[in-house]
Amino acid sequence: MKRIIAAHRTMRWIIFLLCTTLLACTGRVRMAPPPALVTPTQAQALSDQGEFSAAAKAWLAAAQKLQDPALARQYRLHAADAFLMAHDPAGVRRALSGAGGEGAAPGDLTRIDMRLAAAALMESYTQRALALLTVPERSVPEDEAARFRRLRATALEANDEPFAAARDWMVVARVDPDHGAAAAQNVLRLLNSLPLGVLQQLNDRYQHIEDLHLWLQFALDSRDAMLRGENVAAAMARFVRQHPDHPASRWLAPMPQQSFPDRVVRPDHIAVLLPLTGRFSPAARALRNALIAAYFETSDSKPDLRIYDTSADSADINTLYDHAVSAGAEYVIGPLERGAVETLRAGAERTVPVLALNDSPTNALPTPQTVSAMNAPFYQFSLNPEQGARQAAQLARSMGKRRAVVLVAENTWGQRLQRAFTTTFVAQGGEVSDRYRYDPRAHDYGQVVQRLMGVNASKSRYRRIHRLTGGKLAFETTPRDDIDMIFIAARPKAGRALRPLLNFYQATELAVYASAEIYSGIPQPALDNDLNGVYFCDAPWLLGISGNADPAATLNAFPDGDQFIRLYALGLDAYRVLSYLPWLQAHPLDRFPGLTGDLQVTHDGSVRRTLRCARFADGKPSPVPLPAQLSLTGTTPP
Repeated sequence: MKRIIAAHRTMRWIIFLLCTTLLACTGRVRMAPPPALVTPTQAQALSDQGEFSAAAKAWLAAAQKLQDPALARQYRLHAADAFLMAHDPAGVRRALSGAGGEGAAPGDLTRIDMRLAAAALMESYTQRALALLTVPERSVPEDEAARFRRLRATALEANDEPFAAARDWMVVARVDPDHGAAAAQNVLRLLNSLPLGVLQQLNDRYQHIEDLHLWLQFALDSRDAMLRGENVAAAMARFVRQHPDHPASRWLAPMPQQSFPDRVVRPDHIAVLLPLTGRFSPAARALRNALIAAYFETSDSKPDLRIYDTSADSADINTLYDHAVSAGAEYVIGPLERGAVETLRAGAERTVPVLALNDSPTNALPTPQTVSAMNAPFYQFSLNPEQGARQAAQLARSMGKRRAVVLVAENTWGQRLQRAFTTTFVAQGGEVSDRYRYDPRAHDYGQVVQRLMGVNASKSRYRRIHRLTGGKLAFETTPRDDIDMIFIAARPKAGRALRPLLNFYQATELAVYASAEIYSGIPQPALDNDLNGVYFCDAPWLLGISGNADPAATLNAFPDGDQFIRLYALGLDAYRVLSYLPWLQAHPLDRFPGLTGDLQVTHDGSVRRTLRCARFADGKPSPVPLPAQLSLTGTTPP
């Protein structure tokens, strides 16, 4: 099983690079003007100091003074690289404007197109990036070949072509020692994102291409071991003995990693505690349906699965738990209601583990010492909405945003997301200057958006000046220049109304980030076109990057599927991760690839999710490319 975690460790590299490499770089960016007398040495010194925006401007100023077109082109390429490091795609296009003119060879044009493609990917213009990267292989300069493959792999993944992206990473793993380890992990991550049946078909189709076939076989062996809970390390060792020169053997086998136990102990009897009648019954039914679907998808021997209705016994959940245990339960999934979770958590000692499907309403979670003293652990797994706000703040900081305003619903949910975003954004060096609230029941949000954009203040100044002068004055709103982003906490209907209003009141140049709830979970391009350009972080399954069936398919199978699509994913994850909870709790840095996110378990038993981020384009979520892969210089994970 451990190897399945290794197969998805790319997500760990992503988070590590996001928090260390990119945030460290953008945190040092200063908007200092270029020196008056620019030399290449001075421009390079600015880059070495982390002042990428200033370095880019310095290179560009130097290029504009040159008479030699070839040397000027080289300086402009340096400027574009620095603008990429500063996360300034507009600067990249400005630097390369006219660079492909007089005397430009095919290789020069490819260098230019690569940087323009990286800029396009930063803005989630995936098709534009792929068009720029569609060039003959012979036109790619030799010193840029591996970078070209890395960039194209990123674009292909963003375009939902995981197998094509994996093939480019295979080449990088074979020819680029500086990025081989990261490339090998990306190959395995992308192959493991494919449905098992697709992976088997590809393996049969490409048996005549040895290198590719062995990658596919390696992924199948890892997947098979994960699903069966077998010793993946032994499967890896067997592959290495048989194929010692293959890149998978070279890069993945030597990586320091702990192994899952030789076999994962799966319970023979699972009890599920859900409120199948009453107020919470629709949500409970979605969870029940998901648990049953996960139960039937396993190919090995199935446990006894019994479902208990907690509706009539919510006040005495401990008695119902004891009844399930006396009936033979070795694991309990549930309860769902917060009150029942708290009651069960605070009750008498437990003899079998519990995976609650909500958080305790108090902050008094068990300490590691208390957990270890119990006969059986108590895990808590929920769709905590704060996580989407926290990751939106992290994404914004990684993209160089520093000054934010917050617009949230005027209710408890909005206040929770405001606190989560603000705390994370400020902790990472950002500043939240203003906070605004809208009434989610209203039909017109114009007044609050005008206040946010400073339109009311502009009107007041206009009226004062008009009274003083008495003459005719032209009034025109101007965008705020004291912020560079807006965070909104909104559900789909409110988000579709707020985004056009923000654009109308001159917010088109401001980046907009949102809570996960702005997306319904089902692609609706006609309705979501108004959300184009909005960034948000959500469950991988809903963004189409988990390798599982399209979530829209659940709409045909279950009633209320669209309303509870995230709860359905929670139920699937709860069943699948159940056997691995003890290991994950003992190894809190390890991750399990879930539909709701990459799952980790803290020492106190909380199941934490790491989401994936996307940007609306053409009315549909487009996954945000992995930031570390956009750098043309690249960084190898430790």
